[in-house]
Amino acid sequence: MAPAALEQRYVEREVIYLLGTLDTNPEHPAARQELHGEGARRHARGHAYAEAMAKRNHGPPNHRILDVPGVGHDGEKMLTSRCGLAALFDSAGCGAER
Repeated sequence: MAPAALEQRYVEREVIYLLGTLDTNPEHPAARQELHGEGARRHARGHAYAEAMAKRNHGPPNHRILDVPGVGHDGEKMLTSRCGLAALFDSAGCGAER
């Protein structure tokens, strides 16, 4: 499948970005230094990526951002947070949606 078609399929899918508000350490061992040109902090890069997807010529994406308060780069805390559980089980409970 052509890259443009793959991107179109991605834009059309329901996608939830869980972004930890404390995921801001550029020195974290999992931080990818080559991405710092897109923003030094993962939380900011997540927002920038979602905004870039919204500006593409495919129409508005079926994507949402949930800022997860008080969580850094920690998968367990992310998925067991109110926002993580709301995203996993399609329920209310995360007031940080954009």
